[in-house]
Amino acid sequence: MSRFWRSLAGILVAAVVFEICARVLFAVRPPPAVTDLQPYQMADPARPWHKRLRPGFVETYAEAAEFKHGTGRVLGETYLARLRADPAQVFVRINGDGFRGPEIDGAHRAARILTIGDSCTFGTAEASSYPRVAEATLRQRGVAVEVVNAGVEGYTTADVLVELDRLKALRPQIATVYLGWNGFFNQEQVFGQPTLAALRLVRGVARAIPALFRSRRDAALAAYQRPKHPDAHARELAALDGFVPAFFPDLRQIVREMQSAGSRVVLVTLAGLYELEREPTPHMLEIGHLPPYTDNPYVLAKLASRLNDLLRDLAHAQSIDLIDVDMWSRATLVPREQYFFDSVHLTDEGQAMLGRYVADRLAPLVR
Repeated sequence: MSRFWRSLAGILVAAVVFEICARVLFAVRPPPAVTDLQPYQMADPARPWHKRLRPGFVETYAEAAEFKHGTGRVLGETYLARLRADPAQVFVRINGDGFRGPEIDGAHRAARILTIGDSCTFGTAEASSYPRVAEATLRQRGVAVEVVNAGVEGYTTADVLVELDRLKALRPQIATVYLGWNGFFNQEQVFGQPTLAALRLVRGVARAIPALFRSRRDAALAAYQRPKHPDAHARELAALDGFVPAFFPDLRQIVREMQSAGSRVVLVTLAGLYELEREPTPHMLEIGHLPPYTDNPYVLAKLASRLNDLLRDLAHAQSIDLIDVDMWSRATLVPREQYFFDSVHLTDEGQAMLGRYVADRLAPLVR
């Protein structure tokens, strides 16, 4: 056997051994524990990779600003400074059951609406999150409701699946489902795991190495300030025609599970800073952020558009109620950059507007 063929055989054997070792590693290694928690968050004792809200926690604006400053969370600190709110006013309140907002009525005397979601549902300031505004708006109209905010920052469909038993135990008459953004910011959750475990391992190591040489603050700022190159005609956009996110089956399961518990499910489409039909302005490029696998804002817009189409199709096929926040935002949130403080999160004003719109759509269902 020639030297070339011996070398090639050695490389193939090494690759096979590496692949086997990588598969064994992923099989025996537990998911990494959550880190970088907010004061109102805690790791789930049974599942360290999963986080929950800390029951009974209350945080004022002053305490929130102190934490942001002390941990180098520059963007959060800047946001709080702009609000000019009373430092003693409550910024975050977690009830005894571990959901954001006031205590849940144990007697269940009013129609209960459960808002399932991530940070877009959790909101920023307590009073202006869209679940609280929707509840206040409905009550002002004489509709007796209780809105339970089940949004948690960072939640994906996988996190919600873990919490399903706890959510179903609340016996909500209506459950809104507003999920997807965190899935899009995780390459594996949107595109699926690589077929080769070795590739998955190499990708994970490549992501971990830069973190060894920079602080969390510097890493967050670097990701946020990464240059963006909008290209409406990029090939990667055409490749997303007909695309189905890898997490979409989880979303369908969440719908089925909540329906099986007797809840009327209402799907909510995503509204983001970037749109396929509009070129992003310089200010939008400045304030927005993108997933690590692309520098093209149109890719994030295309992914959201595909998910929204899938949600509309699901709602139509199964006669599920739908609140089309995407279509509403196109006519209402103009100019768009005035109502978003990054690619996916609404300002307090935008959250309040969304809350009133959600109340308009839910009022007939509650009555």
